[in-house]
Amino acid sequence: MTRAARAALLSLLASGWAVANLAHAQLPASLDGRRIVAVRVEGETSGATGADEVGVQVGAAVSRSLLRETTTRLLETGRWADVQIDVSPMEGGVQLIVHLIPRVLIDRVDVSGNDELSDDDVRAAIELGPDGALETTSLPEIAETVAAAYAERGFRRARVRIRLRDTDDPTRKILRVLVDEGEPERLIGFLYERDPPPAAFDLPDALGITEDDVLDRTRLHEGIAEVRQRLRARGWLEARVGEPEIRHGEAGASLVIPLRLGPQYTVRILGSEPVSRETVEQVLEL
Repeated sequence: MTRAARAALLSLLASGWAVANLAHAQLPASLDGRRIVAVRVEGETSGATGADEVGVQVGAAVSRSLLRETTTRLLETGRWADVQIDVSPMEGGVQLIVHLIPRVLIDRVDVSGNDELSDDDVRAAIELGPDGALETTSLPEIAETVAAAYAERGFRRARVRIRLRDTDDPTRKILRVLVDEGEPERLIGFLYERDPPPAAFDLPDALGITEDDVLDRTRLHEGIAEVRQRLRARGWLEARVGEPEIRHGEAGASLVIPLRLGPQYTVRILGSEPVSRETVEQVLEL
Protein backbone atom coordinates (compact mmCIF):
# COMPACT_ATOMS: atom_id res chain seq x y z
CA MET A 1 0.00 0.00 0.00
CA THR A 2 1.39 3.40 -0.96
CA ARG A 3 1.89 6.22 1.51
CA ALA A 4 -0.93 8.16 -0.16
CA ALA A 5 -3.32 5.19 0.14
CA ARG A 6 -2.39 4.68 3.81
CA ALA A 7 -2.99 8.36 4.50
CA ALA A 8 -6.39 8.24 2.79
CA LEU A 9 -7.39 5.15 4.78
CA LEU A 10 -6.28 6.71 8.06
CA SER A 11 -8.20 9.86 7.16
CA LEU A 12 -11.38 7.84 6.61
CA LEU A 13 -10.91 5.95 9.86
CA ALA A 14 -10.21 9.16 11.73
CA SER A 15 -13.31 10.75 10.23
CA GLY A 16 -15.43 7.83 11.35
CA TRP A 17 -13.95 8.07 14.84
CA ALA A 18 -14.72 11.78 14.96
CA VAL A 19 -18.33 11.24 13.88
CA ALA A 20 -18.84 8.53 16.49
CA ASN A 21 -17.49 10.76 19.22
CA LEU A 22 -19.65 13.67 18.14
CA ALA A 23 -22.71 11.45 18.33
CA HIS A 24 -21.92 10.16 21.80
CA ALA A 25 -19.71 12.65 23.62
CA GLN A 26 -20.28 16.20 22.43
CA LEU A 27 -24.00 16.59 22.90
CA PRO A 28 -24.89 16.64 26.59
CA ALA A 29 -28.26 15.11 27.34
CA SER A 30 -29.41 18.41 28.84
CA LEU A 31 -29.05 20.10 25.42
CA ASP A 32 -30.60 17.36 23.29
CA GLY A 33 -33.65 18.61 21.40
CA ARG A 34 -33.08 22.30 22.06
CA ARG A 35 -33.56 24.86 19.32
CA ILE A 36 -30.48 25.96 17.35
CA VAL A 37 -30.33 29.75 17.49
CA ALA A 38 -26.84 30.35 16.05
CA VAL A 39 -24.10 28.63 14.03
CA ARG A 40 -20.52 29.86 14.29
CA VAL A 41 -17.59 28.66 12.15
CA GLU A 42 -14.12 28.60 13.66
CA GLY A 43 -10.75 27.65 12.24
CA GLU A 44 -8.36 28.92 9.60
CA THR A 45 -11.13 29.44 7.04
CA SER A 46 -13.63 31.08 9.38
CA GLY A 47 -13.40 34.38 7.53
CA ALA A 48 -14.04 32.73 4.16
CA THR A 49 -16.60 30.09 5.18
CA GLY A 50 -20.08 31.25 6.12
CA ALA A 51 -22.37 29.55 8.61
CA ASP A 52 -24.80 28.85 5.76
CA GLU A 53 -22.20 26.50 4.23
CA VAL A 54 -22.50 24.22 7.26
CA GLY A 55 -25.99 23.33 6.05
CA VAL A 56 -27.80 23.47 9.40
CA GLN A 57 -30.95 25.55 9.61
CA VAL A 58 -31.33 27.94 12.50
CA GLY A 59 -34.48 26.93 14.36
CA ALA A 60 -33.94 23.18 13.92
CA ALA A 61 -33.76 20.94 16.98
CA VAL A 62 -30.27 19.73 17.80
CA SER A 63 -29.78 15.98 18.01
CA ARG A 64 -27.02 13.44 17.77
CA SER A 65 -28.25 12.28 14.38
CA LEU A 66 -28.21 15.88 13.11
CA LEU A 67 -24.60 16.34 14.27
CA ARG A 68 -23.57 13.01 12.76
CA GLU A 69 -25.20 13.74 9.40
CA THR A 70 -23.75 17.26 9.28
CA THR A 71 -20.24 16.06 10.05
CA THR A 72 -20.43 13.26 7.48
CA ARG A 73 -21.76 15.59 4.79
CA LEU A 74 -19.02 18.17 5.38
CA LEU A 75 -16.28 15.52 5.25
CA GLU A 76 -17.71 14.05 2.05
CA THR A 77 -17.32 17.38 0.24
CA GLY A 78 -13.56 16.72 0.22
CA ARG A 79 -12.81 20.27 1.37
CA TRP A 80 -12.13 19.41 5.00
CA ALA A 81 -9.53 17.20 6.63
CA ASP A 82 -11.39 17.25 9.95
CA VAL A 83 -14.70 18.52 11.28
CA GLN A 84 -15.66 18.99 14.93
CA ILE A 85 -18.94 20.42 16.20
CA ASP A 86 -19.39 21.68 19.74
CA VAL A 87 -22.77 22.55 21.24
CA SER A 88 -23.07 25.25 23.89
CA PRO A 89 -26.15 26.71 25.60
CA MET A 90 -27.17 30.27 24.89
CA GLU A 91 -30.24 32.39 25.38
CA GLY A 92 -33.19 30.87 23.55
CA GLY A 93 -31.54 27.52 22.81
CA VAL A 94 -28.07 26.36 21.75
CA GLN A 95 -25.22 27.50 19.56
CA LEU A 96 -23.28 25.20 17.23
CA ILE A 97 -19.56 25.93 17.08
CA VAL A 98 -18.17 24.27 13.95
CA HIS A 99 -14.39 23.73 13.79
CA LEU A 100 -13.25 23.17 10.21
CA ILE A 101 -9.71 22.07 9.35
CA PRO A 102 -9.26 22.45 5.58
CA ARG A 103 -7.49 20.00 3.35
CA VAL A 104 -4.25 21.60 2.29
CA LEU A 105 -3.98 22.02 -1.48
CA ILE A 106 -0.56 22.83 -2.88
CA ASP A 107 -0.40 25.38 -5.69
CA ARG A 108 3.26 24.64 -6.34
CA VAL A 109 6.36 23.08 -4.80
CA ASP A 110 9.52 25.19 -4.61
CA VAL A 111 12.73 23.20 -4.06
CA SER A 112 16.11 24.72 -3.21
CA GLY A 113 19.53 23.28 -2.37
CA ASN A 114 19.06 20.14 -4.48
CA ASP A 115 21.66 18.91 -6.98
CA GLU A 116 21.55 15.11 -6.77
CA LEU A 117 17.75 14.88 -6.91
CA SER A 118 15.82 16.87 -9.48
CA ASP A 119 12.84 19.02 -8.56
CA ASP A 120 10.61 16.33 -10.10
CA ASP A 121 12.28 13.62 -7.98
CA VAL A 122 11.56 15.62 -4.82
CA ARG A 123 7.95 16.26 -5.85
CA ALA A 124 7.47 12.55 -6.56
CA ALA A 125 8.76 11.69 -3.07
CA ILE A 126 6.20 14.03 -1.49
CA GLU A 127 3.32 12.21 -3.26
CA LEU A 128 0.79 14.97 -3.67
CA GLY A 129 -2.74 13.87 -4.45
CA PRO A 130 -4.14 14.24 -7.98
CA ASP A 131 -5.67 17.62 -7.11
CA GLY A 132 -2.53 18.82 -5.33
CA ALA A 133 -3.81 17.71 -1.94
CA LEU A 134 -1.22 17.23 0.75
CA GLU A 135 -1.90 13.74 2.08
CA THR A 136 -0.42 14.56 5.47
CA THR A 137 -0.28 17.83 7.38
CA SER A 138 2.77 16.63 9.32
CA LEU A 139 5.65 18.68 7.94
CA PRO A 140 8.30 16.55 9.75
CA GLU A 141 6.84 13.45 8.08
CA ILE A 142 7.17 15.08 4.65
CA ALA A 143 10.77 16.04 5.45
CA GLU A 144 11.56 12.45 6.48
CA THR A 145 10.11 11.14 3.22
CA VAL A 146 12.31 13.42 1.12
CA ALA A 147 15.35 12.59 3.29
CA ALA A 148 14.65 8.87 2.74
CA ALA A 149 14.70 9.43 -1.03
CA TYR A 150 18.12 11.05 -0.63
CA ALA A 151 19.35 8.14 1.50
CA GLU A 152 18.41 5.74 -1.31
CA ARG A 153 20.72 7.70 -3.59
CA GLY A 154 23.61 7.57 -1.11
CA PHE A 155 23.07 10.81 0.80
CA ARG A 156 22.23 9.56 4.30
CA ARG A 157 23.26 12.86 5.88
CA ALA A 158 20.84 14.97 3.87
CA ARG A 159 18.77 17.37 5.96
CA VAL A 160 15.39 18.56 4.74
CA ARG A 161 13.18 21.35 6.04
CA ILE A 162 9.61 21.95 4.92
CA ARG A 163 7.80 25.28 5.01
CA LEU A 164 4.26 26.23 3.98
CA ARG A 165 3.67 29.69 2.57
CA ASP A 166 0.22 31.24 2.49
CA THR A 167 -1.62 32.38 -0.61
CA ASP A 168 -4.71 34.57 -0.90
CA ASP A 169 -6.82 31.41 -0.50
CA PRO A 170 -6.42 29.95 3.04
CA THR A 171 -6.94 26.42 1.68
CA ARG A 172 -4.11 26.70 -0.85
CA LYS A 173 -0.42 26.85 0.02
CA ILE A 174 3.02 26.96 -1.51
CA LEU A 175 5.23 24.14 -0.26
CA ARG A 176 8.90 25.05 0.14
CA VAL A 177 11.47 22.25 0.39
CA LEU A 178 14.85 23.39 1.71
CA VAL A 179 17.59 20.79 1.23
CA ASP A 180 21.09 20.49 2.64
CA GLU A 181 22.38 17.40 0.83
CA GLY A 182 25.53 16.95 2.91
CA GLU A 183 28.37 14.64 1.93
CA PRO A 184 27.55 11.38 0.15
CA GLU A 185 28.27 7.99 1.69
CA ARG A 186 30.88 6.14 -0.35
CA LEU A 187 31.61 2.45 -0.72
CA ILE A 188 34.85 1.39 0.98
CA GLY A 189 34.80 -2.34 0.26
CA PHE A 190 33.05 -5.64 -0.39
CA LEU A 191 32.54 -8.56 1.97
CA TYR A 192 31.21 -11.96 0.91
CA GLU A 193 29.21 -14.44 2.93
CA ARG A 194 30.05 -18.12 2.26
CA ASP A 195 31.91 -17.96 -1.10
CA PRO A 196 34.21 -15.31 -2.56
CA PRO A 197 33.67 -14.53 -6.24
CA PRO A 198 35.78 -16.47 -8.79
CA ALA A 199 39.26 -15.02 -9.25
CA ALA A 200 38.67 -14.05 -12.87
CA PHE A 201 35.19 -12.65 -12.24
CA ASP A 202 34.91 -8.86 -11.78
CA LEU A 203 31.89 -8.72 -9.48
CA PRO A 204 32.01 -4.93 -8.85
CA ASP A 205 31.98 -4.34 -12.60
CA ALA A 206 28.93 -6.59 -12.99
CA LEU A 207 27.27 -4.91 -10.01
CA GLY A 208 27.85 -1.48 -11.52
CA ILE A 209 29.34 0.01 -8.36
CA THR A 210 32.97 -0.01 -7.27
CA GLU A 211 34.98 1.21 -4.31
CA ASP A 212 34.82 4.96 -3.71
CA ASP A 213 31.55 5.24 -5.65
CA VAL A 214 28.58 6.91 -3.97
CA LEU A 215 26.49 4.09 -2.49
CA ASP A 216 23.40 4.52 -4.65
CA ARG A 217 20.99 1.81 -3.50
CA THR A 218 18.73 2.32 -6.51
CA ARG A 219 21.46 0.71 -8.67
CA LEU A 220 21.87 -2.39 -6.52
CA HIS A 221 18.74 -4.30 -7.58
CA GLU A 222 19.60 -4.25 -11.29
CA GLY A 223 23.25 -4.82 -10.42
CA ILE A 224 22.55 -8.03 -8.49
CA ALA A 225 20.49 -9.35 -11.42
CA GLU A 226 23.43 -8.64 -13.73
CA VAL A 227 25.84 -10.49 -11.40
CA ARG A 228 23.58 -13.56 -11.48
CA GLN A 229 23.35 -13.42 -15.28
CA ARG A 230 27.11 -13.13 -15.80
CA LEU A 231 27.86 -15.99 -13.40
CA ARG A 232 25.44 -18.26 -15.25
CA ALA A 233 26.97 -17.25 -18.58
CA ARG A 234 30.37 -18.40 -17.25
CA GLY A 235 29.09 -21.79 -16.14
CA TRP A 236 28.07 -21.24 -12.50
CA LEU A 237 24.55 -22.41 -13.21
CA GLU A 238 23.66 -23.01 -9.56
CA ALA A 239 25.04 -19.70 -8.28
CA ARG A 240 22.90 -17.94 -5.71
CA VAL A 241 23.40 -14.23 -5.06
CA GLY A 242 21.43 -12.78 -2.15
CA GLU A 243 20.37 -9.22 -1.49
CA PRO A 244 23.34 -7.23 -0.19
CA GLU A 245 23.54 -5.90 3.35
CA ILE A 246 24.95 -2.42 3.91
CA ARG A 247 27.21 -1.93 6.92
CA HIS A 248 27.75 1.71 7.74
CA GLY A 249 30.93 3.05 9.30
CA GLU A 250 32.59 6.38 9.93
CA ALA A 251 34.83 6.05 6.86
CA GLY A 252 32.04 4.83 4.57
CA ALA A 253 29.94 1.75 3.92
CA SER A 254 30.79 -1.88 3.20
CA LEU A 255 28.62 -4.07 1.03
CA VAL A 256 28.06 -7.61 2.33
CA ILE A 257 26.95 -9.93 -0.47
CA PRO A 258 25.66 -13.47 0.24
CA LEU A 259 27.19 -15.63 -2.49
CA ARG A 260 26.98 -19.38 -3.09
CA LEU A 261 28.69 -20.45 -6.30
CA GLY A 262 28.26 -24.21 -6.57
CA PRO A 263 30.12 -26.11 -9.32
CA GLN A 264 31.17 -24.55 -12.59
CA TYR A 265 29.76 -26.34 -15.62
CA THR A 266 30.87 -26.55 -19.22
CA VAL A 267 27.78 -26.62 -21.39
CA ARG A 268 27.87 -28.48 -24.69
CA ILE A 269 24.92 -28.25 -27.05
CA LEU A 270 24.86 -30.99 -29.66
CA GLY A 271 22.44 -31.67 -32.49
CA SER A 272 20.44 -28.47 -32.08
CA GLU A 273 20.33 -27.64 -35.79
CA PRO A 274 18.48 -25.94 -37.37
CA VAL A 275 18.02 -24.04 -34.08
CA SER A 276 21.04 -21.90 -33.28
CA ARG A 277 23.13 -22.33 -30.13
CA GLU A 278 22.19 -18.78 -29.08
CA THR A 279 18.48 -19.62 -29.26
CA VAL A 280 18.96 -22.75 -27.15
CA GLU A 281 20.95 -20.78 -24.56
CA GLN A 282 18.21 -18.15 -24.38
CA VAL A 283 15.52 -20.79 -23.86
CA LEU A 284 17.60 -22.50 -21.15
CA GLU A 285 18.51 -19.10 -19.65
CA LEU A 286 22.21 -19.89 -19.88
